[in-house]
Parts: sequence; C-alpha cells; structure tokens
Amino acid sequence: MKSVKMQGSSRIVRVAMIAAISIMIMPDGATASSIMAKEISVSGTGVKEQIKFSPSFAVLKVSLDEDSSIKAEAGAMMSMKNVRAQTGLAGPRNYLTGQVGCLPSVGRALFGEQSLFVNTFTGEGENSWVYLAPRVPGDIFVHTIAPDRELFIQKGSFLGCWMNVETDAKFKGLKGILSGEGMFFLRAYTTDNRSGKVYLSSFGAIERYDVQVGEEITVDTGHIVAFEDCLTYSIGRLSGG
Repeated sequence: MKSVKMQGSSRIVRVAMIAAISIMIMPDGATASSIMAKEISVSGTGVKEQIKFSPSFAVLKVSLDEDSSIKAEAGAMMSMKNVRAQTGLAGPRNYLTGQVGCLPSVGRALFGEQSLFVNTFTGEGENSWVYLAPRVPGDIFVHTIAPDRELFIQKGSFLGCWMNVETDAKFKGLKGILSGEGMFFLRAYTTDNRSGKVYLSSFGAIERYDVQVGEEITVDTGHIVAFEDCLTYSIGRLSGG
C-alpha cells in the first residue's frame, strides 16, 4: 500500500479530501464549494455554479449570463438551454498566436488522461444553463485557484473550468513512478492574474481537509484528487501494505 505524507508549508494550507478520502490543497483565504447544493459566484463573471445530488450522483448546474462562457471536458455535458457549444483542442494557448497547440493538447490527453478536446459553452440569453456530469458516479467539487497558485489534479478528475484557467500535463518526477498512479498530474492555473474556478469530480464522496502549518498527514495515493503547489509531500510504502 503506497501512501503520501503531506505537510503544510509556511502558509496555512487547506486540503480538500475527495472521494472516500482524496485530497485538494488550498491556501488560507481560498474558497471552495460546499458539498451541499449551493450557488457560488464571483461578481462580474456571469457564471454561477450549483452542485446537485451530492455526494453519490452529483451533477453541476452552471448558469451563464449572456456571452459568459465556461470550458468542460468532451462528453461532460448532460443537458443545456440557451447555450452555444463549440469544440476545440484542449490545452494552454500560445502567447504569440493565441491558438491552442497540437502537441500540448496531445500531451495533456495522453499524460493527464483527459480528452483531447474541450467544449466551450456560452450563454445566449436569459435563463441560460448547462448541466455537467462526470464519467463515473460520484461527487463534484468546485475549487477556486488564486492568481499565484497552481492546482495539481489526479488523472481523470478534471471536469471543467472558467475561461481564464488553462491546463497542461505536469511531470511528477520519481515520485510519480513510486506512487503507482502515473507519472503526470494535470496542472491548472489562471492566465490573467485573477482567480478562476476548476470543476473536479471523483468516484465516491468528497471531503475537504485543512492542513495547518507544520501538520503532517498520510493518505493513500489512490485517494488523492487534487492539491495546490504550496504543499510539500513525499511518497513511501506503509509497512505490511
């Protein structure tokens, strides 16, 4: 049984435990969705999220103002109303051309175990909404990424995000080989010096856990969904596991 020892950095770190215990890390002051159905929005974004039927068969309702958009994995859309859908390559945009490169998209799909394409949903009038559902039954978590933070997501757990959030594959190094969960994370980060939201899913219920400065916890590698880059961690094997 492989496990991860996690320790809070010099900042207070909040960890979201996800799926029969899995983890997401957030610095002090970050916000996250409640496991109960709740609307979450930031002034001026034109996007509101509501988690329904959590934790076993969660779906995410995203209400969109006119011309407001989100991105979601291919196949994540369950239903929609007054929304325009467009499909394109998934991955970070080139700073010079503004286009998504083919190689980063392929790397994201192969190493992050996500789809090669992403759908963009844009509101086209009043009462515009889209429902997103994960590929397997379980829970959904909405995480806010601060402008100076990166979120590392376990393979297959990315559901969607705001338009200012980009994703690519991040090499884990030797830790990834030892973990038994793959050599790459999917990395999510914002590109406009503003906060952005990421929609995560996992098989099983989601529980958030806050790691304090200097605190150390041990979690099985198969139950980690996501954590922020302010986390220090090491991978080892439990005796008898």
